[in-house]
Amino acid sequence: MKKSIRILALALALLTVVTVLASCGNKLSGEYECKVGLVTVSIKFSGSKATFTGASQIPGLTAVTDGKEVTYKIVDKDDGSQAIEFTVEEGKDPVSMPFSQDKDKKTITLAKLFVFNKK
Repeated sequence: MKKSIRILALALALLTVVTVLASCGNKLSGEYECKVGLVTVSIKFSGSKATFTGASQIPGLTAVTDGKEVTYKIVDKDDGSQAIEFTVEEGKDPVSMPFSQDKDKKTITLAKLFVFNKK
């Protein structure tokens, strides 16, 4: 009986460690900015949340959007690449796009097209 309890306790401890490690995952922190023409998009990452802010500086029309907070997660694909999934509304399918990060250059790339520099 004692042996069974020890095995069960060890199995539960192992399950807890695996769950904690799996939930940590790859997280981003800080603010990243991408400028495309006269439009600037900023994403501020904190924990599992991302806040988007956009601004345009078209002559005669300057607009700033308030931050939209969403949840995100970085997913490892079978082919070795990564994707980032943004959940805009609970219960809805997440928006997924290719993702890469260059820690040396302090950049992230979304959709293989938009390069965001860390501020």
